[in-house]
Amino acid sequence: MSEKINFYDYNDRIDKIRKLTKEFREIIEKKFPEITEIDVELITETLGIELKHYFRKF
Repeated sequence: MSEKINFYDYNDRIDKIRKLTKEFREIIEKKFPEITEIDVELITETLGIELKHYFRKF
């Protein structure tokens, strides 16, 4: 799995993180409409930070 990650350049990884975060946000909003915008923002921001750490530059 890590071999495939090395083929992507850093900008591609950041774009993928943004896309995943946006998709996750949409899922949260559909599945849990009672969650406030602040909570959704906190969840997606935390996810983005974790993904950036995971896909950091090699």
